[in-house]
Amino acid sequence: MFSEEVLDALSRTPALYGAALVLGALLGSFASVCVYRIPKGKSIVSPPSHCYGCNRPIRWFDNVPILSYLLLGGKCRSCGARYSPRYLLVEVGLALLSLATYHFCVELLHPFDPTPLKLARFAVYLLFELCLVVIALIDLDHMRIPDRITYPAIPFFFGVGLLLRDRPWTDGLIGIAVGYGVVRLISDGYYFLTRREGLGYGDGKLLAIVGGLLGWRAVVMSLFGGSLFGSVIGIAVVAWRRRKRTGDDAEQPSLRHVELPFGPFLVLAALMYLFLQDTLSVALRAFIPVI
Repeated sequence: MFSEEVLDALSRTPALYGAALVLGALLGSFASVCVYRIPKGKSIVSPPSHCYGCNRPIRWFDNVPILSYLLLGGKCRSCGARYSPRYLLVEVGLALLSLATYHFCVELLHPFDPTPLKLARFAVYLLFELCLVVIALIDLDHMRIPDRITYPAIPFFFGVGLLLRDRPWTDGLIGIAVGYGVVRLISDGYYFLTRREGLGYGDGKLLAIVGGLLGWRAVVMSLFGGSLFGSVIGIAVVAWRRRKRTGDDAEQPSLRHVELPFGPFLVLAALMYLFLQDTLSVALRAFIPVI
């Protein structure tokens, strides 16, 4: 067994930072499997990775995150089928996110906590980020957030949040209730007024995951930040589509109502809150002093 001093020193070495980077890349590869299989109702563990062009199994040396994609030029060795560049982007993105999360947990968030608690917090936050990235990509592809992810994730992250003891257990329960309840009210109210679907209940379940782990303040800031990001990007998309339209497109449907998945914007805002939670909580108290 390592002593606390040795473990603390070891946690700050380049080797552990490198391990965090590799772990993130591996989870990025796993995330792409989840994004492809979960919406189809397939198992995420069986069968093993295979080419979706020729259906041949991918050998282990062709399945090394990031490196295999670069060495093979983004193609299957057997049939030459091209793989989407998003596979590479997800692996690189999660590798960098894992590295940033490791440094955040070990050095910045609660620097005087015991090292085992810091490492446990890193593991929980990394799983949380994996879950959010998978949800965001599925929502981007299919405009829906699967219950297969959200239903088990809500109690899981609430439970591990209790073990970390970073906030009172009531914060998690309130976060779950507020996350789902607010979106449910907005969604039902919008449908009642317009007879069109707006926010989906999946967005509420996503916010319940966020609230279960990070508390109700995270829900408030995620909803605010997600709405801000969605508005800015939505306006940009509308402007771009209007510029693309020509006289021959006059009979196309109106661009007044542009459908964009809200999940990715909520995820982006939730990840920002994760890293800036102390700063954003102080900012929130400036507007609502009683919290």
